Amino acid sequence: SLLDKAGASWGAKMGWERPNWFTRSPDESKEFVGTFGKPKWFDSVGEEHRSCRNEVCVFDMTSFAKFEVEGDGVVESMQMLCANNVDVAVGRIVYTGMLNDRGGYETDCTVTRTASNKYFIVCPTAQATHDAVWISRHLPSSVTLTDVTSQYTVIAVMGPQSRLLLQQVTSHPLDNRNFPFGTSKIIEIGYAPSVRASRISYVGELGWELYVPNEVMCCIWFGGMWTYNLQ
Repeated sequence: SLLDKAGASWGAKMGWERPNWFTRSPDESKEFVGTFGKPKWFDSVGEEHRSCRNEVCVFDMTSFAKFEVEGDGVVESMQMLCANNVDVAVGRIVYTGMLNDRGGYETDCTVTRTASNKYFIVCPTAQATHDAVWISRHLPSSVTLTDVTSQYTVIAVMGPQSRLLLQQVTSHPLDNRNFPFGTSKIIEIGYAPSVRASRISYVGELGWELYVPNEVMCCIWFGGMWTYNLQ
């Protein structure tokens, strides 16, 4: 209902309903109409782009697939699966591909080491089933994969003002020294005590992905970031 009030025009991908764009006035139609000309969502998306580039924006990334992989031998298994080196310190994020025997891509993902024998993997929405099967097929019996996609709402806060916004709703320091790029930590956001904040961005600007347990998501939406009148 909150996104409806904000003017969301809804679409769907892999069974997930999510906003495609937001209208700029209550009178603007939310219906998608294909065209070879300038689409009606052009100006709305342009406004979102400028907000993200110059100020701050919020993205709903809940539909992305999320897996936890853990157990004895998980580091060796992940090193075999991933093209990049994921034998990193706890709390580090690695962006990597997973390749097949021919060197071709099976998927690309972010891999966060959350414990000495545990990883948190985020994959594209459309790859959820494929990636779960691909990873599972290459794990020994001592390592388990758990699909935790539906356990978290994921909010990406992106843009050059994202740090200023988030610092208003958390006491955890977000400066470069205490929270460098490529790291992930459990912090509090408003009344939500345990949110995984990952400093990684695909928009070319400063940003964090927030993995929020569903049961406390309303604490953030209604008592946190939206209070600050975001675009």
